[in-house]
Amino acid sequence: MTGRCTNSLARLLSADKQASLTAAGAVVFGCHLHEHDLPADKAGVLGLNPAAPGAEIAAYDAAVAAAKADVSLAFNLHSRPSSPKKIYLEFHGCVTEGTDGWNKYLELDSIVTPEYDSDGQPGFSRGELQEVFAVWQGVASHFSLWDVDVTTEDPGFEGLIRSDNEADAEYGIRVCVGGDGNWTGAHIGGIAVMNSFGWVHKPGGEVYRDSFVFSKNLITSEDRAVSANYIWKSISHEVGHTLGLAHKGVMLANSTKQEYYTIPPAPGLWAPVMGVPGRGLFVQWSNGSYPEAAGPPSNTDDDLAIISATLPLLQDEAGNTPATARMLCTQTECSPVPSNPSLITTAVRAVISGADDRDYYNVTADAQTAGPQRLKVVITYEPNWSKRSLALNGSEFSQNWRISNLRLQLQFVQQAVEVVAGPATEWSTQQQFDVTLPEAGAYTFWVEPTAQLSSNAQLPTTYGNVGTYRLTAIFATNSKATLLD
Repeated sequence: MTGRCTNSLARLLSADKQASLTAAGAVVFGCHLHEHDLPADKAGVLGLNPAAPGAEIAAYDAAVAAAKADVSLAFNLHSRPSSPKKIYLEFHGCVTEGTDGWNKYLELDSIVTPEYDSDGQPGFSRGELQEVFAVWQGVASHFSLWDVDVTTEDPGFEGLIRSDNEADAEYGIRVCVGGDGNWTGAHIGGIAVMNSFGWVHKPGGEVYRDSFVFSKNLITSEDRAVSANYIWKSISHEVGHTLGLAHKGVMLANSTKQEYYTIPPAPGLWAPVMGVPGRGLFVQWSNGSYPEAAGPPSNTDDDLAIISATLPLLQDEAGNTPATARMLCTQTECSPVPSNPSLITTAVRAVISGADDRDYYNVTADAQTAGPQRLKVVITYEPNWSKRSLALNGSEFSQNWRISNLRLQLQFVQQAVEVVAGPATEWSTQQQFDVTLPEAGAYTFWVEPTAQLSSNAQLPTTYGNVGTYRLTAIFATNSKATLLD
């Protein structure tokens, strides 16, 4: 059995047409795309960050910088290399044999997933390596709250399989990315076993480390960025199943169930990871808090809590109260901005792990000049865009696509502080706040999730508004200095 009680398991199997039960008691999901979610020539059924302190941040940044400089490093990427838990993205092809899971369940001696191929040519082209990098960034962003390494480097059999000793802390899931999954007997985008991440495996049961995303059914003729977008969201969806998540659907007026939450044909604003994420601009973990027009949810499971039962949440980098606020540098301690000696700056990187997560920071304005002190706070959401992040000496991506699912607001504890937020849209990857401090002294501010994206666009909820951000503070050292735009 997979960890769900008998009654809830029965309800799941009766309500979700894509859920089935193996002889060993494993729930298998083969996940579908709705027709309008892909261009007409690819319509079908889809089976469906790195945040850490110190050295971990440096390691991630180094990996990204190296991959930007040399796409051949696309198969050495790690979001959190020191983590013992792995989400391994395998693009070189997989062979699944001799197991009591997939093979016995489907009565197949061998399941072969071919190498990832989006251009019809053997080997990995530069464009395909860019796609691998973009897919890795997208999946890493979805799992940036937890102590898990999203990697494209093979951790080996022992690094994925949890032995019959439950003290074994090094294990994970392999996602085989490639092919069309014709062995499933259906045209789907992927398939996974529910709750299989971290199962203690007996001989013959090793298959449950594998889930599958059939990239051939997801690749479109529109643009490499669009294809990568479909693939990384499908991977996150399938891994979600392995961590215990069921589909997010909609209850209809006649008490029947629409299996998946779906969005209009054009890029929609929001979708849950466990629905049909496709073209959603913000694709977030969900607790069933839908836009009113979507209808009531069929599933109100707390995605974040369910995942956190298997993957430990990362420790919060900033304090959650004014008393535990993280100290940014003072005006005299910050680093000078090389291009403008009248400005000094500091930067930190952190993660928002839930709708109620507030990150508090302290700043000190030294009495270098009399009167009000000026400060600019810049929040950059990471990772940001597939095209921008893949400007690799000539990107083959012609379109942008949002990766980060985070949007924050900023407030000061001291009411006398004036904060002017810069313009923002739902596509913004960065926000600026111009701050006027009434006088020299110590001040405390916080950032927290917001549903408001622009003057006329907002998310249905702040629940899934989580992820990684970089906060930069810029001080003007004198009243005549011009803060950076």
